[in-house]
Amino acid sequence: MIAPKTVPDNMPPIVHIVDLDRVVPQPLPEAAEQRARRFVQHESALRFRQRRTAILSLVQAEGVGALQWCCPICQGRDHGRPAATEASISSSSHGSCLVVAIDRQRRAIGVDVTAQHAPADAEGIARMLFTPVELQQRDAAGWSVGDEFARIWSAKEALGKAHGTGLAVDDSAACGGRLDSLHHAGSLIALAGLPAGLVGSLAVLE
Repeated sequence: MIAPKTVPDNMPPIVHIVDLDRVVPQPLPEAAEQRARRFVQHESALRFRQRRTAILSLVQAEGVGALQWCCPICQGRDHGRPAATEASISSSSHGSCLVVAIDRQRRAIGVDVTAQHAPADAEGIARMLFTPVELQQRDAAGWSVGDEFARIWSAKEALGKAHGTGLAVDDSAACGGRLDSLHHAGSLIALAGLPAGLVGSLAVLE
């Protein structure tokens, strides 16, 4: 297992940035192994095993107790969000980059990492999920200019994870709603130290 990178030092939750290409998959609990075997593509199964291996290793290194996954919808134990007995945990990955946040204070946290460049359907996504004030952050030439779309998107994803709802809330586009990235700016931290081309956010709900 590689030595994880922790940034920044003064952030209350510990944030690890891991290069999955350097993670050698280890044997996983049976529920996770069964899930890995359901992937059709070998590359997807490999990434799943690398992510689980890295998260398990980090939790063990931090000494925050036993780790398990639980889906808030179906209560399944082979997927969903990770949780340790002595810390709250959130993770996100994009390509070979895995980000894992661990909070010993067991606050509600959420982390997200995404590509810096806006997707082709950014306009439609923004109209559906962004608040009127968030929409004003768009460059006159469109979301393809700059990284504002990615920063807003990752912030909303992080807030959704912290609330345990994801983006499936009825007030995603409402000013002052649970996922309003500008209204809740005080609960958000922009991640530093990510690989080039990526942006990320950490949400911490007190």
